[in-house]
Amino acid sequence: MSTSILSIKAEDKGDAFIHTNKNKVNLDDMHHTVEMLKERLLILTPNFELHERYPALKEAYEHYKVLEALFEADMPDK
Repeated sequence: MSTSILSIKAEDKGDAFIHTNKNKVNLDDMHHTVEMLKERLLILTPNFELHERYPALKEAYEHYKVLEALFEADMPDK
């Protein structure tokens, strides 16, 4: 059994990093990546008010939900 050591350190430039046995992750870069993912995944979070104003958005969301269901049904059990 291996043990991971995690540490968070601020360096001279003011950048903060998470250090593990194998990786060094810049927290600012991680924050940017998470924000970008949230923005791109926003389409997957329904805004039903916008669906009513934009029928094409509602239709696209419904198509997405069908595809998602087909994909999940095709996935092997975890």
